[in-house]
Order: sequence, then C-alpha cells, then structure tokens
Amino acid sequence: MKIAEIKSLLRIETVLAHYGLRPDRHHRLQCPFHPDKTPSLQIYPQTNTYCCFSSNCQAGTGDVIQFIGLMEHCSKHEALIKAATLVQGAPVGAAAARGLAQRFFPPAHPPKGRCWPEKPYWPRCSAILKKHCP
Repeated sequence: MKIAEIKSLLRIETVLAHYGLRPDRHHRLQCPFHPDKTPSLQIYPQTNTYCCFSSNCQAGTGDVIQFIGLMEHCSKHEALIKAATLVQGAPVGAAAARGLAQRFFPPAHPPKGRCWPEKPYWPRCSAILKKHCP
C-alpha cells in the first residue's frame, strides 16, 4: 500500500472520530495540540487536511498522516503504520503495527540467505541475486 493510497482511503473525519474529536457544523474544533478556549482548528474535508490558526500552536497545517503523528507523538513512519491500520479497520497495537510494517513497508533488502526476486522493489540483476541468495 502506497502513501497516496493511504491518504486517499483514510478520511480526516475517520481520524478525528478515532481520537474522539467532533468538529462543529463549520468544520472547526478546539485544537488538541494546545490549550484552546475557542475553536481554532479548521478541518477541510474536501482536501483531507487541517489548519490551526492559533499563533501559539506548532501544529500548523497538515494532512491525516501528520495529524496522527502529532496526536500519537511518533515519527512519520509510525504514523503511516497507524494510518494503515485505521484504513484496514484493525486496532492499533504493537503487534498489529509490526505486522503491517512488514506487509506495507517491507525492507529494501532481503534477510541473509533469502531471496525475493519476485518483489517489484528488488533489483532483478543476476549479480546482486547471486550475492544475496544461496
């Protein structure tokens, strides 16, 4: 699954509902990234993005992946894994994240003694295959 696929399949409304956030009828809500008395976080469902208009907020603007990363305090890679689990409808746990990391974001090179010539990201050069495959 590519990043563009995850972004197109995962709606920002789904992410907000996952974190228990409900925007008002004008697609605004109190920003969860700083103390807020009035709604300053604007949600744009058409573009699947958000923007916080507060001057003391570091969230700025972003998409669903950046929102998950800010909410979970994690790296972009971990946010992508959690986004993929939300797309699949599975709970976001450590075991599920490891499984999805291996499924959606495989390593660039096979482990020693293994060969993945059928994978599109693995070069089909015979010299490299001979080096890595017994």
